[in-house]
Amino acid sequence: LFLFPLLFPLLLHQKKGIGISGKEGMQACQNSDYSISQFRFLRRLMLIHGRWNYRRISLLVVYSFYKNITLVITQFLFGLQSEFTGQTIFDGLAGNTYNVFYTSGILVTAIFDQDVSQRILNAQPELYRSGVRNEKFNSKVFWKWWIEGLINSGILYLMIVYLSAEQITHQNGYMLGMDVTGMTVFTTAVVIVNVRLAIANNYWNWINWLFFWGSIFLWFVFGLFYSSDAGTVLTYTAYWIFMVMLETAHFWLLLFFLAITCNLAIWIKMGAQRFEKPSWKQQLKISESRGEKLPGEQSQSSGPQQIQRVRSSPLLIDVAHQNKHIHHSGYVDQENKSSLPFALGRVRHVAKKGLQAVAGLRKRPDPSASHRNDQNKKAEVELSVQNTSSNK
Repeated sequence: LFLFPLLFPLLLHQKKGIGISGKEGMQACQNSDYSISQFRFLRRLMLIHGRWNYRRISLLVVYSFYKNITLVITQFLFGLQSEFTGQTIFDGLAGNTYNVFYTSGILVTAIFDQDVSQRILNAQPELYRSGVRNEKFNSKVFWKWWIEGLINSGILYLMIVYLSAEQITHQNGYMLGMDVTGMTVFTTAVVIVNVRLAIANNYWNWINWLFFWGSIFLWFVFGLFYSSDAGTVLTYTAYWIFMVMLETAHFWLLLFFLAITCNLAIWIKMGAQRFEKPSWKQQLKISESRGEKLPGEQSQSSGPQQIQRVRSSPLLIDVAHQNKHIHHSGYVDQENKSSLPFALGRVRHVAKKGLQAVAGLRKRPDPSASHRNDQNKKAEVELSVQNTSSNK
């Protein structure tokens, strides 16, 4: 975990090749990572799918470290308390299936998540700059998630093991042992990390809801199974532990309290930023939800499309100028002048004009030769006049 930030330069400097099939053949496509049939598809590939996938993969990496830190550090703290005797606080079978089944919702988020719609990305290609600046995948973001997982793990362990474990008793009067305490730690950690993923997720469909609730529900189903008589086929260490935990009122109180407490700071931060100082992207989403025309959106006229400069909303301009990472010029073109194909076309046009100017300078006639030609023509005219006079 501590050496992972050293790998960032290797990950950030990887290049992807895009091949365009054309009259010259298919060699470029066969040796590329992505292949497209027309140059105009490059805009959608980069500005829309490229930006979405950059944010998805970034969240996948940092969240995978976060959810494992939240669980593993509890085991490390228990090792300090038990003087590293080798005893584990939760069952090994539960820990081995933690990433695969009970926190697998990140896989769906890494496939379907969309922070903004295609309409906004088409109208505002400037949002692609977040990937160029590595705003979602850098050392600062990684350590922020790392520290958040460390704090949540410390709160989780202290609240359950130190403050409440010795006071929890079963309804028959017996004290609950270490096995029930460890099961409580594991169950609460599963709920906390899934709630944190729900906060980070931007796009919800029925598959996201299924994996969010299904991951938590699957752990409860599996816990009931492997703590029962049938579960003794897998392990004897968790026999009847899960049932005893569910019968304890302290467990349900800690579960809901810690799920809210560990994510409360993120909720407050996101809510304050959204309502007090919304970003340029959030303003665009608000305008889209209201059905307003977005600045930079292409006109849908039936006739020939003409480039028109459309003045943006003053509110959007103010928000854009407050954002340090996005520059908004006050107007945008309905023909998407900020798009990559248009920019390359402008470069080719300027280069062509420059070459024509250089060629014109080379072919420019000599001024002295032009003067001599004028004198010769004048002499010929005078000679013809004299001849005409003599004939008369």
